[in-house]
Amino acid sequence: MIALAAAAIVAEGHLLTFEQRGQYPDGLRGPLIIHDPDSPYKDQYDEEIVLTFEDWYHDLMNNLLAQFISVSNPTGAEPVPQSALWNSTQNLTVPVQPGKTYMFRIINMAAFSAPYIWFEGHTMRVVEVDGIYTEPAEASMLYMTAAQRYSVLVTMNNDTSSNFAFVASMDNVSEGVFERCSGVLGMANDYVGSLRSGS
Repeated sequence: MIALAAAAIVAEGHLLTFEQRGQYPDGLRGPLIIHDPDSPYKDQYDEEIVLTFEDWYHDLMNNLLAQFISVSNPTGAEPVPQSALWNSTQNLTVPVQPGKTYMFRIINMAAFSAPYIWFEGHTMRVVEVDGIYTEPAEASMLYMTAAQRYSVLVTMNNDTSSNFAFVASMDNVSEGVFERCSGVLGMANDYVGSLRSGS
């Protein structure tokens, strides 16, 4: 079954003047979740959690765009971010309960970054991609390009002895965009949050 899902989208800010463009990467962005009362998955999870991934530049986008779209940048190399964030912060902790199933709506709100995303010790069931319902498909890792959205079901382990990380690892394997990431971003390009298991 494939049907249009009323799911996660990104609300972005745009201005058309050259001097002020780039509101979206500068922070005028946010998730907008539209719930479908007829979702085929509405009874398959206990709670919904929204996770946004964002790259963050320590300069305004209009300055970065001027460098990006310049004859002094003949390869067209995109700006490299200085930080990456989960839900607009670092060291995010999300409380979860053992044995419960969560619908994670994961949204890549980055300007350029495309991370690999996974939940340590857990398997994801992908049920929606970019606003389209899918047949459930198990995945241990997802690759998310800019503006891409996934909805995944994750059932928490029945284990309260430890927390579990969820990770966004910047793509620095391919030529181009983030080949310098390890030196610029640190933390081995991984941006980690944790699922805090409660009793």
